[in-house]
Amino acid sequence: MRSVQVYESEHSFRLLDAKQKITCIWYFRNRTDTDHHQHSCYELHVCTKGCTRFILDFHETIDLNEGEWILLGKGVFHEEKIISPCGGYCLNLEINASDPSSPFHKISTLHHYKGSDDPIMSELLRQVMLEAECRKRGYEEYNRSLLTQLMIHIARSCSDLPSRMTKQEAHQVDNRFIIDDFFNQIFHYEDPCNLTIDALSNKLHMSPRHLNRLLAEQYGMSFTEKLQAEKMRFGKYLLETTDHSIGEISEICGVTPTYFIRCFKKKYAITPAQYRKSYKADTD
Repeated sequence: MRSVQVYESEHSFRLLDAKQKITCIWYFRNRTDTDHHQHSCYELHVCTKGCTRFILDFHETIDLNEGEWILLGKGVFHEEKIISPCGGYCLNLEINASDPSSPFHKISTLHHYKGSDDPIMSELLRQVMLEAECRKRGYEEYNRSLLTQLMIHIARSCSDLPSRMTKQEAHQVDNRFIIDDFFNQIFHYEDPCNLTIDALSNKLHMSPRHLNRLLAEQYGMSFTEKLQAEKMRFGKYLLETTDHSIGEISEICGVTPTYFIRCFKKKYAITPAQYRKSYKADTD
């Protein structure tokens, strides 16, 4: 058995001035690799054994070891790579905390949060699974009380997140989410010709000139430089995960082979062919 669904509910409840729903809980005895994907809800992963490597937004890596947990925000692209045989729980959560006084309000703009070694969370989920298996009288009410404790524990654990943001700061977070989502389309084989400064300007309701100022402030580069950096990052990903030729990868990225090789070497100080050879040698 690789996984089993131990809980499912459409029941919403209010807790600490926030509307919440735990739609499902999965238990994985032996986890397997997953490809890049995203969810429209929050996702909580709790590791009970081994080690899983999470790759967020195609580049940020976080290792989750036994006893640790990670809460992923809405829409965060992620994949999972098994470092050592591992198991654990995965929960899909919906949290609506419009009240700034709610401790869950800080989570509303969350990208991700990693919790340290935490026996409480694993034990609460273990009890939920046991109740679901035994189905003794009152098990549904008992599980709701366990999950209420779990959500309070998450709120307390995330209490060191930055304080409530100003409207300007919240707007900057929204803009960054739109920008990151726009450039991440490359990784879904979106035609690079569609990724223009005018297209992103329209999404953000600002002029191309204002957009370039914003990109310089938040990323230290112009639109053209940011697009080129993302194409190189995608090319690097394709070198690692496919057997496409350099010419095919260049075409997918929307550039010529000569341009791809020159820009890739400038960014990574190695040619694409050398990088692929080195990567395969390290992973074999």
